[in-house]
Parts: sequence; structure tokens; C-alpha cells
Amino acid sequence: MNDDANRQLAEFARQTARQQSELTRSITDQSAELTQASKELVAADALARQQMIATHGELQQQVGEERSAIDDMRAEVVQDQRVIAAQRHRDPIIATAIENVGFGAICALPLVVCWLVIRVAHNSPITNETCEVLLLELAGETDRFGPPQRRFTPLSFRRPSARTLEDQK
Repeated sequence: MNDDANRQLAEFARQTARQQSELTRSITDQSAELTQASKELVAADALARQQMIATHGELQQQVGEERSAIDDMRAEVVQDQRVIAAQRHRDPIIATAIENVGFGAICALPLVVCWLVIRVAHNSPITNETCEVLLLELAGETDRFGPPQRRFTPLSFRRPSARTLEDQK
């Protein structure tokens, strides 16, 4: 009985040692798997952080480029506004100058015509025939320069007579 109990005890001890050995091996395998999973997790985290940093850098670069483009556009708009403001200031001055030159030319034109007439008159001889034609035209006896104009006789300041009042009726 003792032998039997010893055998059972030895068998139980072997079985316990085997189970303990299997548990130790299982724990060691699990520990190795856990270590490997931790390493993979750390590597994946490091890769994700690197990608996030790279993406952040690219995003910052794009934002900087967009800000630069917006600043360039803003500077262009400001320059256009300055050009338009200068044009608005300059255009009325130019228009006034053109208007004044036009009025000056219009005012000077009769003087130029008179100067030309006087110049031609000094260079051409005055004949008796010319004087006679001008006097006849002035008197209204010729229509050489167009039909004679109707001349009005001056009004007299007499009281109307009875005859003139009847004529008016």
C-alpha cells in the first residue's frame, strides 16, 4: 500500500511537473508573443507618428504656400486700387485740360480767320470795282452775295391817328 501510494504520489508529482512544465512553456510562449506584439505596436506607433509628423509638415507647407499666394493676391489688389485711384485723380485733370484746349481753339479760330482775311486784304489791291460792288451790296441794290436782307425801318414815336386805328381793325 505504501508502494502503491508512493507510486500514485510519484505519478501525481510527475503529472504536476508535466503540467507545470506545460504551463511554464505556455506562459513563456505567451510572453514571447506579448513581447512581439508590443514590439509591433511600438513600431506601428512610431510609424504612425512619423506619418503624422510628415503629414503635418506637408500641411504646414501647403498652408504657407496658400498664405503666400493670398498675400500676393492681396498685394496685387492693393496695387490695382492704387492705379485706379491715381487714374481717378488724373482723368478729370486730363479731361479739363482737353476741354480748355478745345475752348481755346474754338476761341482762337475766329481770330485766325480774321488774321487770314487781313493778311489777304493787305496782299491784294483794292480796286474801284471792289469798292463799288461792296457799296452796292451794302445799299441793297445788288444780290451778288445773296438775296438782299429785309431791313426794318425805325419806329416813330407819334400818336396813332384815327385813320391808323381804323386800319388796324
